[in-house]
Amino acid sequence: MKIALAFSGGGIRALAHLGVVDVLRKSGFEIAAISGSSGGALVGSLLADGKSSDEIRSIFNDVKRTDLMRGVLSKGGMFSLKRLEEILEMTLTYKQIETLPIPL
Repeated sequence: MKIALAFSGGGIRALAHLGVVDVLRKSGFEIAAISGSSGGALVGSLLADGKSSDEIRSIFNDVKRTDLMRGVLSKGGMFSLKRLEEILEMTLTYKQIETLPIPL
């Protein structure tokens, strides 16, 4: 059975969605589309790119909070997206949204 998933934000807590994805896949569900906001969009984009839950967990385990916070307070924001952009650039196989194996 095909399903579409909608992931909420919540920063690093968005990784909790991966547990749901694992159970759905083991139960025979096929992910046909993904949407998400904030951290959920990040997790969703990696899933849509074809990454496994374990690969995504590994990617996030390699990101240090200090990498995201570096130089941000002086610029008026909570997090810097520069490090996330670098990680996505190195990690994503598909560079254009329309080429993703799972629609996002």
